[in-house]
Amino acid sequence: MATYSSFKKISSEAIIDGAITGTALGTGSIETAAFNAASVRTTDILNGAVGTTQLAATVDLSGKTVTYRPIIDADITNSQITGAQLASGAIAANVGYTSVNKAGDSLTGPLQIPTASAGTPSAASSGDTNTGIFFPTTSQVGISVAGANSNIVQKVGSSAIHTQPNMPAFHCSGNGGWYYGNSFGGVGRWTELNNLQPGGGWAWQVTQKGGSNCSSNGRFTAPVAGWYSFYSQNYAYNDTNNSGGYTHWNIGVNGSNATANGRSPHTLYGHTVSANHVPGIMCTLQRFMNSGDYAIPLSYMAPSFRIHGDHALWCGYLIG
Repeated sequence: MATYSSFKKISSEAIIDGAITGTALGTGSIETAAFNAASVRTTDILNGAVGTTQLAATVDLSGKTVTYRPIIDADITNSQITGAQLASGAIAANVGYTSVNKAGDSLTGPLQIPTASAGTPSAASSGDTNTGIFFPTTSQVGISVAGANSNIVQKVGSSAIHTQPNMPAFHCSGNGGWYYGNSFGGVGRWTELNNLQPGGGWAWQVTQKGGSNCSSNGRFTAPVAGWYSFYSQNYAYNDTNNSGGYTHWNIGVNGSNATANGRSPHTLYGHTVSANHVPGIMCTLQRFMNSGDYAIPLSYMAPSFRIHGDHALWCGYLIG
Protein backbone atom coordinates (compact mmCIF):
# COMPACT_ATOMS: atom_id res chain seq x y z
CA MET A 1 0.00 0.00 0.00
CA ALA A 2 1.40 3.36 -0.98
CA THR A 3 2.22 5.85 1.70
CA TYR A 4 2.08 9.66 1.61
CA SER A 5 5.84 9.95 1.30
CA SER A 6 5.84 7.85 -1.86
CA PHE A 7 3.88 10.45 -3.75
CA LYS A 8 5.65 13.30 -5.46
CA LYS A 9 4.89 16.67 -3.85
CA ILE A 10 3.14 19.23 -6.05
CA SER A 11 5.47 21.99 -7.10
CA SER A 12 5.11 24.98 -9.42
CA GLU A 13 6.34 22.74 -12.27
CA ALA A 14 3.36 20.42 -11.76
CA ILE A 15 0.84 23.13 -12.58
CA ILE A 16 0.72 23.88 -16.29
CA ASP A 17 -0.30 27.36 -17.47
CA GLY A 18 -4.02 27.47 -17.99
CA ALA A 19 -4.63 24.25 -16.11
CA ILE A 20 -6.50 26.10 -13.35
CA THR A 21 -9.16 28.38 -14.86
CA GLY A 22 -11.67 30.78 -13.49
CA THR A 23 -14.24 28.00 -13.55
CA ALA A 24 -12.09 25.91 -11.24
CA LEU A 25 -11.92 28.83 -8.83
CA GLY A 26 -15.58 29.71 -8.92
CA THR A 27 -17.50 31.28 -6.10
CA GLY A 28 -17.43 29.00 -3.10
CA SER A 29 -14.97 26.51 -4.61
CA ILE A 30 -12.43 27.31 -1.94
CA GLU A 31 -14.02 27.40 1.47
CA THR A 32 -12.79 28.47 4.82
CA ALA A 33 -12.47 24.86 5.82
CA ALA A 34 -9.86 24.36 3.09
CA PHE A 35 -7.48 26.54 5.07
CA ASN A 36 -6.48 24.94 8.31
CA ALA A 37 -5.13 27.07 11.10
CA ALA A 38 -1.59 28.26 10.28
CA SER A 39 -1.70 26.52 6.89
CA VAL A 40 -0.59 29.77 5.23
CA ARG A 41 2.47 31.11 6.98
CA THR A 42 4.55 34.26 6.65
CA THR A 43 7.30 32.21 4.97
CA ASP A 44 4.82 31.09 2.32
CA ILE A 45 4.37 34.69 1.13
CA LEU A 46 7.65 35.87 -0.32
CA ASN A 47 8.78 39.51 -0.14
CA GLY A 48 7.22 41.34 -3.01
CA ALA A 49 4.61 38.69 -3.67
CA VAL A 50 1.89 41.25 -2.76
CA GLY A 51 2.80 44.54 -4.40
CA THR A 52 1.24 47.62 -5.96
CA THR A 53 -0.11 45.43 -8.76
CA GLN A 54 -2.09 43.35 -6.28
CA LEU A 55 -3.17 46.44 -4.27
CA ALA A 56 -4.21 49.05 -6.81
CA ALA A 57 -4.20 52.75 -6.01
CA THR A 58 -7.97 52.62 -5.56
CA VAL A 59 -9.24 50.13 -3.00
CA ASP A 60 -13.00 49.54 -3.02
CA LEU A 61 -14.27 49.44 0.56
CA SER A 62 -17.94 49.80 -0.34
CA GLY A 63 -20.05 47.49 1.76
CA LYS A 64 -17.14 46.87 4.11
CA THR A 65 -16.87 47.82 7.78
CA VAL A 66 -13.74 49.76 8.66
CA THR A 67 -12.85 49.74 12.32
CA TYR A 68 -10.72 52.55 13.74
CA ARG A 69 -8.84 52.63 16.97
CA PRO A 70 -7.23 55.53 18.89
CA ILE A 71 -3.59 56.36 18.37
CA ILE A 72 -1.46 54.87 21.11
CA ASP A 73 2.11 55.53 22.23
CA ALA A 74 3.46 52.60 20.24
CA ASP A 75 2.20 54.15 16.99
CA ILE A 76 4.52 57.17 17.33
CA THR A 77 8.14 56.41 17.97
CA ASN A 78 10.81 58.83 19.15
CA SER A 79 12.32 58.96 15.69
CA GLN A 80 9.08 60.08 14.02
CA ILE A 81 8.75 63.40 15.94
CA THR A 82 12.04 65.20 16.14
CA GLY A 83 13.21 68.48 17.56
CA ALA A 84 12.63 70.14 14.19
CA GLN A 85 8.88 69.52 14.43
CA LEU A 86 8.76 70.95 17.96
CA ALA A 87 11.15 73.85 17.40
CA SER A 88 10.14 77.46 18.04
CA GLY A 89 7.86 78.67 15.25
CA ALA A 90 7.50 75.18 13.71
CA ILE A 91 3.72 75.16 14.17
CA ALA A 92 3.34 78.66 12.75
CA ALA A 93 5.46 77.69 9.73
CA ASN A 94 3.18 74.75 8.98
CA VAL A 95 -0.29 76.21 9.71
CA GLY A 96 0.46 79.81 8.68
CA TYR A 97 -0.12 81.54 12.03
CA THR A 98 0.81 81.42 15.70
CA SER A 99 -2.00 80.29 17.95
CA VAL A 100 -2.95 82.28 21.07
CA ASN A 101 -2.65 80.60 24.43
CA LYS A 102 -6.13 80.36 25.94
CA ALA A 103 -4.68 80.69 29.43
CA GLY A 104 -3.08 84.06 28.56
CA ASP A 105 -0.76 85.42 25.93
CA SER A 106 0.71 88.59 24.40
CA LEU A 107 -0.23 89.70 20.90
CA THR A 108 2.29 91.17 18.48
CA GLY A 109 -0.43 92.62 16.23
CA PRO A 110 -3.92 94.14 16.58
CA LEU A 111 -6.83 92.05 17.83
CA GLN A 112 -9.87 92.54 15.60
CA ILE A 113 -13.28 91.47 16.86
CA PRO A 114 -16.80 91.66 15.33
CA THR A 115 -18.84 94.89 15.33
CA ALA A 116 -21.70 93.20 17.28
CA SER A 117 -24.40 95.12 19.21
CA ALA A 118 -25.45 96.21 22.69
CA GLY A 119 -27.40 92.97 23.18
CA THR A 120 -24.51 90.77 22.07
CA PRO A 121 -21.31 92.80 22.64
CA SER A 122 -18.03 91.95 20.92
CA ALA A 123 -16.21 91.35 24.21
CA ALA A 124 -18.02 90.16 27.33
CA SER A 125 -17.49 87.93 30.33
CA SER A 126 -18.64 84.32 30.26
CA GLY A 127 -20.97 84.98 33.20
CA ASP A 128 -22.61 88.12 31.77
CA THR A 129 -22.69 87.85 28.00
CA ASN A 130 -24.83 90.94 27.32
CA THR A 131 -22.54 93.35 29.22
CA GLY A 132 -19.36 94.45 27.50
CA ILE A 133 -17.86 96.41 24.58
CA PHE A 134 -19.27 96.71 21.06
CA PHE A 135 -18.80 98.93 17.98
CA PRO A 136 -22.09 100.52 16.78
CA THR A 137 -20.71 102.15 13.62
CA THR A 138 -17.46 103.44 12.19
CA SER A 139 -15.48 105.56 14.67
CA GLN A 140 -17.71 104.56 17.60
CA VAL A 141 -17.02 102.48 20.69
CA GLY A 142 -19.92 101.47 22.88
CA ILE A 143 -20.35 99.98 26.35
CA SER A 144 -23.47 97.95 27.03
CA VAL A 145 -24.84 96.97 30.43
CA ALA A 146 -27.41 94.17 30.61
CA GLY A 147 -28.03 94.53 26.87
CA ALA A 148 -28.67 98.29 26.96
CA ASN A 149 -26.46 100.93 25.35
CA SER A 150 -25.08 102.88 28.33
CA ASN A 151 -22.07 104.69 26.89
CA ILE A 152 -20.82 105.82 23.47
CA VAL A 153 -17.52 107.42 22.49
CA GLN A 154 -17.68 108.84 18.97
CA LYS A 155 -15.05 110.63 16.92
CA VAL A 156 -16.38 113.87 15.44
CA GLY A 157 -13.86 115.83 13.42
CA SER A 158 -10.56 115.68 15.25
CA SER A 159 -12.11 115.12 18.69
CA ALA A 160 -13.76 112.24 20.50
CA ILE A 161 -17.14 113.02 22.07
CA HIS A 162 -18.38 111.00 25.03
CA THR A 163 -22.14 110.39 25.35
CA GLN A 164 -24.19 108.44 27.87
CA PRO A 165 -27.62 107.63 26.40
CA ASN A 166 -28.98 106.22 29.68
CA MET A 167 -27.58 108.91 31.98
CA PRO A 168 -30.64 110.24 33.90
CA ALA A 169 -31.58 113.84 33.07
CA PHE A 170 -34.85 115.76 32.91
CA HIS A 171 -36.34 119.14 31.97
CA CYS A 172 -39.76 120.31 33.20
CA SER A 173 -41.89 123.37 32.54
CA GLY A 174 -44.98 124.45 34.42
CA ASN A 175 -48.42 124.85 32.92
CA GLY A 176 -51.04 127.59 33.09
CA GLY A 177 -51.20 131.08 34.61
CA TRP A 178 -50.88 132.46 38.15
CA TYR A 179 -50.79 130.27 41.23
CA TYR A 180 -50.87 131.32 44.89
CA GLY A 181 -49.49 129.33 47.79
CA ASN A 182 -52.87 127.72 48.56
CA SER A 183 -52.70 126.00 45.16
CA PHE A 184 -49.84 123.96 46.61
CA GLY A 185 -51.26 123.18 50.02
CA GLY A 186 -51.24 126.50 51.89
CA VAL A 187 -49.36 129.73 52.61
CA GLY A 188 -46.87 130.56 55.32
CA ARG A 189 -45.30 127.10 55.25
CA TRP A 190 -43.04 125.01 53.06
CA THR A 191 -44.87 123.17 50.28
CA GLU A 192 -43.88 121.18 47.23
CA LEU A 193 -44.58 122.70 43.82
CA ASN A 194 -46.64 119.74 42.66
CA ASN A 195 -50.21 118.77 41.92
CA LEU A 196 -50.68 116.47 44.91
CA GLN A 197 -52.37 118.91 47.31
CA PRO A 198 -56.18 119.33 47.59
CA GLY A 199 -55.87 122.88 46.26
CA GLY A 200 -54.40 121.55 43.04
CA GLY A 201 -51.27 122.66 41.23
CA TRP A 202 -50.09 122.59 37.71
CA ALA A 203 -49.00 119.43 36.00
CA TRP A 204 -45.33 119.61 35.12
CA GLN A 205 -44.59 119.07 31.42
CA VAL A 206 -41.71 116.57 31.50
CA THR A 207 -38.97 115.79 28.98
CA GLN A 208 -36.38 113.28 30.13
CA LYS A 209 -33.91 110.56 29.21
CA GLY A 210 -32.39 107.61 31.01
CA GLY A 211 -35.75 106.25 32.08
CA SER A 212 -39.03 107.64 33.47
CA ASN A 213 -37.58 109.10 36.67
CA CYS A 214 -39.52 112.40 36.83
CA SER A 215 -43.31 112.23 37.00
CA SER A 216 -45.88 114.89 36.12
CA ASN A 217 -46.16 115.82 39.81
CA GLY A 218 -42.61 117.17 39.61
CA ARG A 219 -40.88 114.58 41.76
CA PHE A 220 -37.60 113.30 40.36
CA THR A 221 -36.72 109.92 41.88
CA ALA A 222 -33.05 108.91 41.80
CA PRO A 223 -32.71 105.59 39.94
CA VAL A 224 -29.21 105.00 41.36
CA ALA A 225 -27.19 106.36 44.25
CA GLY A 226 -24.90 109.23 43.29
CA TRP A 227 -24.40 112.99 43.08
CA TYR A 228 -27.11 114.96 41.28
CA SER A 229 -27.38 118.58 40.14
CA PHE A 230 -30.74 120.42 40.16
CA TYR A 231 -31.93 123.85 39.07
CA SER A 232 -35.24 125.68 39.50
CA GLN A 233 -36.48 129.15 38.49
CA ASN A 234 -39.75 131.07 38.28
CA TYR A 235 -41.46 134.39 37.59
CA ALA A 236 -43.16 136.04 40.61
CA TYR A 237 -45.60 138.86 41.37
CA ASN A 238 -46.38 140.71 44.64
CA ASP A 239 -50.05 141.75 44.77
CA THR A 240 -49.60 144.24 47.63
CA ASN A 241 -46.73 146.10 45.98
CA ASN A 242 -45.01 146.35 49.38
CA SER A 243 -42.66 144.39 51.63
CA GLY A 244 -45.46 142.09 52.77
CA GLY A 245 -45.17 139.91 49.70
CA TYR A 246 -42.18 137.57 49.66
CA THR A 247 -41.19 133.95 49.20
CA HIS A 248 -38.51 131.54 50.33
CA TRP A 249 -37.35 129.14 47.66
CA ASN A 250 -35.44 125.89 47.86
CA ILE A 251 -35.04 122.42 46.36
CA GLY A 252 -36.13 119.71 48.72
CA VAL A 253 -35.18 116.05 49.06
CA ASN A 254 -37.92 113.62 50.13
CA GLY A 255 -40.25 116.54 50.77
CA SER A 256 -37.99 118.43 53.22
CA ASN A 257 -35.50 121.24 52.78
CA ALA A 258 -32.13 120.00 51.65
CA THR A 259 -29.67 120.39 54.49
CA ALA A 260 -25.94 121.03 54.50
CA ASN A 261 -23.94 120.29 57.66
CA GLY A 262 -27.12 120.33 59.75
CA ARG A 263 -28.40 123.65 58.34
CA SER A 264 -31.14 124.39 55.84
CA PRO A 265 -29.94 127.13 53.49
CA HIS A 266 -32.56 128.65 51.21
CA THR A 267 -33.18 131.79 49.16
CA LEU A 268 -35.44 134.78 49.94
CA TYR A 269 -37.17 136.92 47.29
CA GLY A 270 -39.32 140.04 47.64
CA HIS A 271 -38.43 140.76 51.26
CA THR A 272 -38.70 144.53 52.00
CA VAL A 273 -39.14 145.14 48.26
CA SER A 274 -41.97 147.55 47.49
CA ALA A 275 -42.65 146.40 43.97
CA ASN A 276 -45.11 144.21 42.15
CA HIS A 277 -42.49 142.40 40.10
CA VAL A 278 -40.05 140.45 42.23
CA PRO A 279 -36.62 139.77 40.70
CA GLY A 280 -36.30 136.32 39.08
CA ILE A 281 -36.34 133.37 41.41
CA MET A 282 -33.45 130.95 40.81
CA CYS A 283 -32.18 128.12 42.96
CA THR A 284 -29.63 125.33 42.43
CA LEU A 285 -28.57 122.26 44.41
CA GLN A 286 -25.83 119.64 44.11
CA ARG A 287 -26.58 116.73 46.40
CA PHE A 288 -25.82 113.07 47.01
CA MET A 289 -28.99 110.99 46.80
CA ASN A 290 -29.63 107.36 47.52
CA SER A 291 -31.57 105.23 45.08
CA GLY A 292 -35.26 105.95 45.69
CA ASP A 293 -34.78 109.47 47.11
CA TYR A 294 -36.76 112.17 45.32
CA ALA A 295 -36.16 115.88 44.74
CA ILE A 296 -38.65 118.69 43.99
CA PRO A 297 -38.78 122.52 44.24
CA LEU A 298 -40.14 123.87 47.56
CA SER A 299 -41.70 127.26 48.24
CA TYR A 300 -42.74 129.27 51.30
CA MET A 301 -45.08 131.99 50.01
CA ALA A 302 -46.80 134.95 51.66
CA PRO A 303 -50.58 135.27 51.02
CA SER A 304 -50.10 138.04 48.44
CA PHE A 305 -47.34 136.26 46.57
CA ARG A 306 -47.95 134.31 43.36
CA ILE A 307 -45.94 132.56 40.66
CA HIS A 308 -46.66 131.91 37.00
CA GLY A 309 -46.95 128.35 35.70
CA ASP A 310 -45.83 129.04 32.14
CA HIS A 311 -42.58 130.57 33.42
CA ALA A 312 -41.63 127.72 35.78
CA LEU A 313 -38.51 125.69 35.08
CA TRP A 314 -37.30 122.59 36.91
CA CYS A 315 -34.43 120.43 35.67
CA GLY A 316 -31.58 118.21 36.79
CA TYR A 317 -29.21 115.36 35.93
CA LEU A 318 -26.93 112.72 37.45
CA ILE A 319 -23.37 113.99 37.90
CA GLY A 320 -21.96 110.56 38.68
